[in-house]
Amino acid sequence: MVVPLLDHRKRVGKLTQKATESGKNSGSGEKKALLHRMNSLIKQKLLKIRLSSMPLAGHVDMDAATNAFQQIMKEARKSKDKEHSSCCSSCLIFLLRIMPSSPGVISLATTEYGDVIREWSTKRNSGASLLDDLISHMPTLAQASLLVSLNRATQDARSPFLKVESFRLLALVLSNKPNQEGLSETERMAQAKIHESQDDLLMAISKTLKDDEMVKPKRVRSVFKAFEKMLPVISSPASPEALSMLANIKTEISGLGAKQSSLNILSTKLVEQIDIRLEELNVADATPTMQDTTKNVPTSNSNKSKKKKKKKK
Repeated sequence: MVVPLLDHRKRVGKLTQKATESGKNSGSGEKKALLHRMNSLIKQKLLKIRLSSMPLAGHVDMDAATNAFQQIMKEARKSKDKEHSSCCSSCLIFLLRIMPSSPGVISLATTEYGDVIREWSTKRNSGASLLDDLISHMPTLAQASLLVSLNRATQDARSPFLKVESFRLLALVLSNKPNQEGLSETERMAQAKIHESQDDLLMAISKTLKDDEMVKPKRVRSVFKAFEKMLPVISSPASPEALSMLANIKTEISGLGAKQSSLNILSTKLVEQIDIRLEELNVADATPTMQDTTKNVPTSNSNKSKKKKKKKK
């Protein structure tokens, strides 16, 4: 249903645009009304459908769903019509929602949205709206699939503006806080991805704070915000490199606050948060695990047997 619906919506959109450009009023009102109705159907009705609400629905055909997803993503990436691209995005979210949570779905989203990020950040392609939609509607999947590509975009984007946008999106991705009680499979994979990527995330922040183009007040605020969201999710065990980069970032932030009065309050706050996080990470890394504490410790029975032997002598 989804692909044909989008194809028909595209045709109606083109016909409506031609009627408007030619100035012919014959049937243009009906076409506009139909287009509005189809937009509403896709962006409001379809997006809100839950497979769980359909008791007679069978299992999802993953091959068909994947093919439809890839076809719609291709259409979204080449579309120059913002409204049509938005409808494509809604259909992509719908398909991801009906797919069962699995590493395969995360891999699909990572690959497809990763291509969007690369083309958007390095070429003159649109795509930020697709990313905003995924983060807004499926924050956990976004955390598991967008993190690495967005972090790369903060360094490789073709302009300071797009680098700032990449940090904005990164901050949104890191804002999602899962419920620690009974994590879902996707949430566990997202947490693992964050921990796996934390050295690279810190490296990107460290490099950016040394970039003269990016430390201008309006730009560096986005970097500060992304880093502020990043700090709480840096987890133990933290590598020596991560701890060293945190210390270096603290120095850079403190220096920027001293140079730019508009950043003074924000930088002071961040420096305090870094000190607290460093202390927490050092304590966590220094605390022995249960396995460490029980290793080479004699049991109570062995102590008792030693005492008995002494008494017999």
